[in-house]
Amino acid sequence: MGSLLVNKNNSSPKYLLFKKITLALFVPFLLIGLIEATLRISGYGDSMSFFIESNSDKNLLFENSAFPWSFLPKKLARNPQPISLKRKKPSNTIRIFIFGESAAAGDPDPAFNMGRILEKLLESRFSEREFEVINTSVTALNSHSIRLTAKECINLDGDYWIIYMGHNEVMGPFGAGTIFGNKTPSLTLLKTSLFLKSFRIGQWVSSFNSLTEPNSSERWGGMGMFLDQKISFQDPKLDWVYSAYKKNTQEILDYARRANVRVILSTAASNLRDSAPFASIGDGLNNNAQEAFNKAKELEGVGDYEQARMYYIKALDLDALRFRTDSKLRNITIDAGLHAKGDIETIDAQAELDKMSPNGISGHEYFFEHVHFTFRGNYNISLLFAERIAKSLERDGIFPKGDWPSMENCIKSLAYTNWDKQLVVSIIEKRIQQPPFNQRSDNDLNLIRLREELSQLNKVADYNEYIKTYNAAVKSNPFDWRFWQRQALLYSEIGYDDKSLQSIEQALNILPGSAVLNYQYAAILNKCGRFNDAILASSRALNSKPDFAEAIYQSALAFKGNGNFDAADKLFDQSLELDSNMKNAWIDWGIMFESNQQTNNAETVYAKALESLPNHPDLNYRMGVSLLTLGKHESALRHFRHSIKYQFKNPQAHFQIGVYYVGRKQYEEAVSSFNEAVYIKPDFSDARFNLGVGLIKLEKYNRAFIEFEKLTNQHPENQEFLQYLNYTRSKLRK
Repeated sequence: MGSLLVNKNNSSPKYLLFKKITLALFVPFLLIGLIEATLRISGYGDSMSFFIESNSDKNLLFENSAFPWSFLPKKLARNPQPISLKRKKPSNTIRIFIFGESAAAGDPDPAFNMGRILEKLLESRFSEREFEVINTSVTALNSHSIRLTAKECINLDGDYWIIYMGHNEVMGPFGAGTIFGNKTPSLTLLKTSLFLKSFRIGQWVSSFNSLTEPNSSERWGGMGMFLDQKISFQDPKLDWVYSAYKKNTQEILDYARRANVRVILSTAASNLRDSAPFASIGDGLNNNAQEAFNKAKELEGVGDYEQARMYYIKALDLDALRFRTDSKLRNITIDAGLHAKGDIETIDAQAELDKMSPNGISGHEYFFEHVHFTFRGNYNISLLFAERIAKSLERDGIFPKGDWPSMENCIKSLAYTNWDKQLVVSIIEKRIQQPPFNQRSDNDLNLIRLREELSQLNKVADYNEYIKTYNAAVKSNPFDWRFWQRQALLYSEIGYDDKSLQSIEQALNILPGSAVLNYQYAAILNKCGRFNDAILASSRALNSKPDFAEAIYQSALAFKGNGNFDAADKLFDQSLELDSNMKNAWIDWGIMFESNQQTNNAETVYAKALESLPNHPDLNYRMGVSLLTLGKHESALRHFRHSIKYQFKNPQAHFQIGVYYVGRKQYEEAVSSFNEAVYIKPDFSDARFNLGVGLIKLEKYNRAFIEFEKLTNQHPENQEFLQYLNYTRSKLRK
């Protein structure tokens, strides 16, 4: 018995050692677990997964607006596209996931992206099947994020994965040219950091400092933020980029094999012919991007298209601002597809689109600028994917019942009206006037082409036809929220506010948690004067995305509309701190002060606005008005002149310049300015009246008579106009 008691003695050396080791391991994990639980209970942090569950239905998943925050500062992060899907796909449905970046997401307008077109193509070709295309692409992200998204999709019942990525590897998160945080970190450290950020304690620790924590002090300023990130094609940091991209691609394909899906792996195509390099480093044709581009133009001009294409690709590869997939990344993609296990179809999209292009070189037919597709470009790339899927389905005994719809049929089925096209082209026209686009050698030609297109679209504008098209679209597709959304925006532009509200409410019935839809709902409610409802809608948008600058701006407008100027003031400030490029927010903030006779505050607001948007014509005009009210006439004149420099067709600015000259009895200059104002806006009565008076001062009674005759015809009840008409008539009789 004594021996047995000794063996059970808990103070034996082996037991004590075991106990120490257990406690050493268990206590830290217990402590970490308690901290994690406490942080979650207190509401700290966010889920960093791509998908989040519905609160009411665990089988229903939505996109997570916080997902990009692991890779970008909140102020810079772009939202994933709105998504709603069930874990288990519906019967008779073929589910397709698309993985990519802004080009795959459909920038500048996701309503007409490759996923939407692909769905229409396949539904027409295989009319007895349903197709569900889930586009997980996110602007500004790259393969580091796509790898994590793909991992989440393993158990989401997909049939096909389409992978279209590569443009953001160098300039996106962790790349050699990124501005978002640490460049080219240890891949092991990077993966560990991203894993830890999936926990609240990891987010808490990284909020203090991290090797991979992005710089949160920046504001989103588009691609112009990267102007100082030029990288030579010989920079050794690119080796890390290529290595990381290869490993990420292989891992994504491994996830696809585990998901038992068929994969279409595509290179990312670029505009070769009509997008000159953004920047050049080095001298000589062999290492200077612009010289290679010039050589390509020369060769194309003499009909040597094969050599020209080679030099266009060389210009892309040498481009020192590396916003496009280069040849090494393309080759890595192709090689990964050839050597990976599983059912993988590899497409060289660049080569395929070049074959379809004039002279065998992709250009503006398929691309708006450097990488983002026109509708034709999206149609052609989608058709490449659809054809591969069709062949795969036929091998399974699922045969087509119809033909591929033409591009014109897809335009009709997606309600891509000239109004939509005008909106899209306007976005691009503004974009390419900003850095780094405006530094390209061919940018002026691109700008001329876009403006000609806008001019033609203006000439054929037919809002009745647009309404008819969208009415048909929502009738045929009542559960497609995008049709309701765009119909709402169309009605709002025309001024049919009640109909606009009805349409956006229909969209929200389908996708109630969407931050974008709730923000747009708030904007329409503000326009209708329903300010309390607008505050509620803005709040719902901000629940989904707390740093949503546009939603905060709409909330500011609503409080302003309710007369709560202190709250509005704080919200305007908050929204513009997040996004200083919101021109309308600056103007509405300044006008709020002007309307309350707080002109000094208005001047301060416009001065801050012009720090971010120094050449904006409307902001310069508003600054001029404030300065004029404060009696600062010379400064006001400078801003009015600056306004017409960048937007000559601003009749109010010309009028104010004329008023300035009248005050100094410089009537020739005043008449010239008033004349410009009435030329731009013929019904501008104040300008025409001042023009007539100025002509009288110059004793040009013939011209003055003509102006007052027009005024009296337009306003026969106005006795002052009639008196001046009679006065000039009497002068002419003498």
